[in-house]
Amino acid sequence: MGLAGSARPAQLSAQNKHKSAAVRVATVAALRRLKHPGVKSFLADSSEWVLREAISAVHDDESIPEALPVVADLLPSNTSQSEAITRRLLSANLRVGKAVNAERLLAYALDQSKPSAMRAEALLCLGDWNRRPFVDRVEGRVRELSRRDDFLAKKLISANLQDLFEASDSELLAELIRLCEKLQIKLGASPLLVIAKSESQDLSARVQAIQSVQANKTQDASDQLAALLKSKHPEIQVAVVGKFAEIEPKTFAARLETSWRTLSLPAQQTFLTQLGATTSARGDEILSDALASLLGGELSKALELDVVTSAEARQTPRLKRLVAQYESRQSSSDPVASYRSTLVGGQPAKGKLVYENHVAAQCVRCHNAGGKGKQVGPELGGIGKRVDKDYLLRSLIAPSVDIAEGFGVTVIELSNGEVLAGSIGNRTKKTLTLIPPQGKAREIPVNLIKNITESKTSVMPPVGAILTKHELRDLMAYLETL
Repeated sequence: MGLAGSARPAQLSAQNKHKSAAVRVATVAALRRLKHPGVKSFLADSSEWVLREAISAVHDDESIPEALPVVADLLPSNTSQSEAITRRLLSANLRVGKAVNAERLLAYALDQSKPSAMRAEALLCLGDWNRRPFVDRVEGRVRELSRRDDFLAKKLISANLQDLFEASDSELLAELIRLCEKLQIKLGASPLLVIAKSESQDLSARVQAIQSVQANKTQDASDQLAALLKSKHPEIQVAVVGKFAEIEPKTFAARLETSWRTLSLPAQQTFLTQLGATTSARGDEILSDALASLLGGELSKALELDVVTSAEARQTPRLKRLVAQYESRQSSSDPVASYRSTLVGGQPAKGKLVYENHVAAQCVRCHNAGGKGKQVGPELGGIGKRVDKDYLLRSLIAPSVDIAEGFGVTVIELSNGEVLAGSIGNRTKKTLTLIPPQGKAREIPVNLIKNITESKTSVMPPVGAILTKHELRDLMAYLETL
């Protein structure tokens, strides 16, 4: 702040030769605050620390547009192992948007000496070449892209497709297939099926290859897909079932009628779920038979949610009767009765994604917010051993029924008339820490507190209104693993 307020930009730029890296970094920070292109003089610094700060100064926040092309020009000679630097160099080329920048991104993706994750990022940059609105791949900030040839990325990828496939390792291959699909570059069923069938390929690439097969009318492609249903990998089976539902919606049910019960559990769940989305008399019959088997205790409980959800979606006369019979067996006094189908059959890996990334649920915001005394919800490490499934489900669907100790809503009235609400954190003889559902914890002197009221309401919202039952089932499965 002192340098930004007292020094001229020319004086600051001249510090690029100072012997102290700390001084050079401070100078970069001052130029960044001034949004001055003089920061370019630090883009050749021998210190990775200074270089990273200079690149961030140009690239991040509102940026220094005049210097962005200079940052983009650093990509071909970049030898840094810093992901922070490499991501910004790739992003700068995407944002500058000239033909030479696209060619650099392609060259980086082809360079097998570079890290696979960063080569995949180069492909993702090409995939976003003409994205509107454009979201910055480093910061998530919405930006305006420069004027460019919107078809340049597609032309470059198409012209170098063979080289890209040959240079792609298993980690990169799935991204390349997705990119071709995004840019509407038709790969044809044959090369995709070769990848899908190859046991030497990465599983994610094989799954993506199946998902990218276009609706193909040839019996050969369908037969090759059907053969993959015998794969030992549930992920492959799930992808094939989903692909058949997409390309053969009318014959999908009949094709898998005799074999679906031999598939892996995730593939069976996918099959039953897809029956609710496709329209065929045979599919409705299969659903009816499956729901009748469930009512008779002959169908796995892990399939309950899938068959009931699909039956409710189809609503044929027989299915309506069976669904009514199913609902009549649920206890009216049980607050979570309609959610008991989520107790079995979830996939922990998917549940972890729900826990960490679901935008509306925001699980990690309250349950991984700094440890004991610093967060709104209880820590969940070891929860799978401490409580049973019923408790977990009630906590999610009806959180106010069983409130974890110390995590109810506490209302504090201060002597000045201010009223605060949240959960109690650390408490001493002199202070009390209140953690609101949103915002920062507040330390309150005890002598300023007029009244404290404990509420019987949980600060956690009922997640039944936020997550689908399938998401809830996966989240339950993940919590059980903790």
